[in-house]
Amino acid sequence: MNSFEKIAFSLDISEAELYTEVITELNSNFNLIDKLFCTVNCFNSIGAIGDSYTAASVKHSDGTWTDQTNQSYIATIGKRAGIEWSNYGVGGATTRDYLTNTNGMSKVLSSNANDFYFLALGINDSEKLGVSYLGSISDIKEDYTQNSDSFYGNYGKIISQVLEHSPKAKLCMILIPLKGEVKTTFNNAIIEIANHFGIPYINPFDDMFFNSSLYNTKIDGHPTCTGYVGMGLAYERLLSKCISDNVSYFLYSNVG
Repeated sequence: MNSFEKIAFSLDISEAELYTEVITELNSNFNLIDKLFCTVNCFNSIGAIGDSYTAASVKHSDGTWTDQTNQSYIATIGKRAGIEWSNYGVGGATTRDYLTNTNGMSKVLSSNANDFYFLALGINDSEKLGVSYLGSISDIKEDYTQNSDSFYGNYGKIISQVLEHSPKAKLCMILIPLKGEVKTTFNNAIIEIANHFGIPYINPFDDMFFNSSLYNTKIDGHPTCTGYVGMGLAYERLLSKCISDNVSYFLYSNVG
């Protein structure tokens, strides 16, 4: 049998340019997806606080809406790891609504404490209430009951109540997974809030999934079931990198 040390292919120039572009894109994507430094197996239980994108709200072919929590991003991450997971998502909720909705903050506080929580609010704040609701970082007080009724104040109150309920829990904020000028303004606020509390955050668009057709094929502004599962895989990758970048924060990862 013949043996070869090298194999060469002959391509016309248009094909060569195409393959060069494809290889370059693949290399950049592999930098994002081939390194799982850690998984949520370092926790015994995880939870997610958010709106319909957390609850996995889906519009079906007959026009009805349901929350497909078993296909949500937190379910996808939890089931892959084989650990307990809780979905505290409330469809349509702003930070203001979340504090008063019976399925929101009261459900979080009446449930067993989780080791870890995603915090993924802001979509409805930006769309329903707008920049006039934003406020400033000074709206977050040492006594959270004195926080102002603003995005800063109410998001700060949610975080403070979670930490009061589960003082050793680790948190990770998620920037709004949608683009737009107002969304960017609210994302800047989320980053400032995260820095205020000394907790990490992730940007969904740091993962290639959020630029994919699977995520961006939506029904009435919401992902499909397969889209929510894809979000779970993307958030798992992003959290892995987040844990690696914030080792000291995640040093003790179990409430118990």
